[in-house]
Amino acid sequence: MVSGGRCPRENPAPFTPLSQFCGRIAVVPPVALAGGLGGALVIGAAAGLWPAVRAAWLSPVEALRSA
Repeated sequence: MVSGGRCPRENPAPFTPLSQFCGRIAVVPPVALAGGLGGALVIGAAAGLWPAVRAAWLSPVEALRSA
């Protein structure tokens, strides 16, 4: 808490320390939460599948030769 128990100002700067937010909580819209989670799942799945698909097209001999 800031001295005096009051908020330092009504609209804090973007990088104000968490201790100066005076009990306010951040509200994240459900659409933003779902979009972030969905995007992370798509990127993670693509990052995992891309090497697997490339490896599936290689013959075992070629895979061992390049390792």
